[in-house]
Amino acid sequence: MKKTGCVVAIAVIFVLLAGISANPAYAVGCKNHYIACCIDGKSKKMVADTYFTMCWSWKSAKCKPCHGGGKWSWFAEWCNENYAQCEGNCQGCWWDQDVDCLRGFRCYDKHGKNTCHWP
Repeated sequence: MKKTGCVVAIAVIFVLLAGISANPAYAVGCKNHYIACCIDGKSKKMVADTYFTMCWSWKSAKCKPCHGGGKWSWFAEWCNENYAQCEGNCQGCWWDQDVDCLRGFRCYDKHGKNTCHWP
């Protein structure tokens, strides 16, 4: 009976690991990320806004963009490719709650440089 219980427990673990491997975004609850496309990273110069899917990164131990190789610069690249009014100068921005940008407006440019502005 003990052997059967161990086999069942191992099977359950494998099923859980397979689910996490198949869709890491849901394994740790990564939510879609709201991004504003802003010229020069200025909130008053917003061109458009949208939501991006985020995925868990085991390497960074945090949620990162699912597309663009997990690079934060991908938001700016996407904005610049999809909105002509950006003229290559849009940054991907959002209101951030992280300690280093508490309640600030964090923006990433197409080169991966980030800035934090406070209203």
